[in-house]
Amino acid sequence: MDKWGRFCDCLSFVEAGGGGDCMFHSIARCLSSWLNTPVTMPEVRSELAAAISVKNAPVFVRMIQEDQRLFSLVGSIPISSITAGVAHGHVLRDKVRGLIKTEGPLFQGSDVALRFFLAFSKFARASRLGCVTFSSHGPAFTAVIPPMDLEPQEWYLCLFCSANAHWKSATVFGKYVISRLETQEFIDQL
Repeated sequence: MDKWGRFCDCLSFVEAGGGGDCMFHSIARCLSSWLNTPVTMPEVRSELAAAISVKNAPVFVRMIQEDQRLFSLVGSIPISSITAGVAHGHVLRDKVRGLIKTEGPLFQGSDVALRFFLAFSKFARASRLGCVTFSSHGPAFTAVIPPMDLEPQEWYLCLFCSANAHWKSATVFGKYVISRLETQEFIDQL
């Protein structure tokens, strides 16, 4: 986080929880602050699980498998271990949903899970919610999901992901969720 400390004083990273649930805790913290009502980590997991459909489940599984091939998270299980022999349909969807809802390290948040949450979650779509993801590698590795030039959203969660895939909530201008204009202003500074 050294690289960010020298960059600006309008950005901070806040520990939200761990144990394999760090991304879901971080999203819950951001949403709780923005909505001014408690949002829990299990609710975020359930929202992602509900976003998995018969149609998108095979794509989700392939993307998670590719993620797991490149980077293995301690305590997580290969998604293929629960989907073996099930190529598509309601059974695949239900197995994937069950895994996502399981708290702890068996299914940990990743950029794939975050992208699916933003693209397919009814809440995220209705809220026109995107995400600015800050990296421990520094400002050059900041990602806006979805890209602002392709599909600008009205609001953006602020999250931080470390090199060892630990997620934290982030604040920009003291806020966990920033507007499109604030996001553009901040990104233009990078």
